[in-house]
Amino acid sequence: VLMVIGSVLLSAKGIMAKLLFAEGLDYQEVITFRSLMALPLFWLWGVYTVGLKKILQVDRRSLTGAVGAGFFCYFIGGSADFYALTLIDAGLERVLLYTYPAIIVIAFSARKRQLPAQNVLLALLMTYAGVVLAIGVIDVNLRQANTLGSTLVLFCAFTYAAYYVVNDVVGQKVGSVVFTVYAMTAATVAICVRYGLTHTLLDFEFTAKVVGSFAILVVFVTVVPLFMLAEGVKQIGAQRAALVSTVGPASTIILAALVLGESMRWFQYCGIAITLLGVMVLEWRQSQAAVVQES
Repeated sequence: VLMVIGSVLLSAKGIMAKLLFAEGLDYQEVITFRSLMALPLFWLWGVYTVGLKKILQVDRRSLTGAVGAGFFCYFIGGSADFYALTLIDAGLERVLLYTYPAIIVIAFSARKRQLPAQNVLLALLMTYAGVVLAIGVIDVNLRQANTLGSTLVLFCAFTYAAYYVVNDVVGQKVGSVVFTVYAMTAATVAICVRYGLTHTLLDFEFTAKVVGSFAILVVFVTVVPLFMLAEGVKQIGAQRAALVSTVGPASTIILAALVLGESMRWFQYCGIAITLLGVMVLEWRQSQAAVVQES
């Protein structure tokens, strides 16, 4: 239950961003104030979970890894993702972003210098064949409209995969909580510096609707679901949790249709289904491999 609710809430990010865009905000304003409002909550979570002493005692090498991962994923990748939301539908964005497990599989295969198993290769082909259909390759106008935004989201998925790979190494030493705190701090600093070079606070209009939307985005679509996912992983394990979290993209498509009135062509829905099936197969394979390794 925690994994399902947390995944659904987290997947509503694109919808909330679209609503803020409709209020006249640009993508830099949305990502900046989201990060500023969320960072203190991440620090409070870190202090409560592992203690301030452990957070401050991180070694230089681990700190560098966390800062680099946060800068690359949440600043560069996150900026690309939020800009892409100004170009493509929220439902399509979430599905494309969820291809990062496939990128992780490819990365670990390259690291081990061996090809994945045949059924894993088939799942990878399904994932990206579905992506091609979801982008709208059959319709020339749709493909041209979605190409830039989809490319940016796939790049963000690549940064997500890189983040998880680095976290798999550095997080083993300092813990995922400490890693996350420093990664989010580095990203927020970079985002604020970039915002200061292009905007001023006078550009931002703090209406009650905008503040309320940001509160929902930060508390209920960012921080709370991350806590729920962390507890869900603790209760049922990372492998089962990863499979359950595949409910996220599907829920985004439904919410986007209800809240934003978004709709797609039939072949896009087919592509989305194929992509999610490929990702589920990859997640299942990883869970099976983990079970064999533990036994």
